[in-house]
Amino acid sequence: MNQSLYQIFRIKKTYTYFCVFVSTVLFSQISDKPLQYKKIHFVYETKSNYHVNQEGVYADSLLLKLDFPDVTFTALDTTFVASNYNAFVPWSGLSSTEIKKISSILYHVNEKYTGVYHVSKDETHFKVLRSDEETKHIFKTIFKERYYNFSYTIIIKHRKNSIRI
Repeated sequence: MNQSLYQIFRIKKTYTYFCVFVSTVLFSQISDKPLQYKKIHFVYETKSNYHVNQEGVYADSLLLKLDFPDVTFTALDTTFVASNYNAFVPWSGLSSTEIKKISSILYHVNEKYTGVYHVSKDETHFKVLRSDEETKHIFKTIFKERYYNFSYTIIIKHRKNSIRI
């Protein structure tokens, strides 16, 4: 009797392993990577957590408390534009230095990183570009300032543990 239970258990175990193997092969999304590749290209874009329009500034209340502790804001009932904006500050509630700080945050955060990792050299080259069209429009219409396109390059040499800007 024990031998027959053992055989049944062994058959079930084998059948389970077979089913797992077949489902892994059939339904997995494993794709073959190239045998040899020289470069890996990627793009990463950063955006500000502030939304600026003609009425004022929309943001998360915690972010406003951190960046502008002296500013009083109005809590919104619902999140604005399906984002994490639950607080509002009108332009009249901001000083000129606080407006300058918001323009600086928008200018320095809205960037696009284009990178290339060189496999043979074990180096990563980034080109960081500030030329966001929406930010240009905000600077022109709301801040009444000129927006300067700017770019810089970062090279990370992983073998030497060095970063060059």
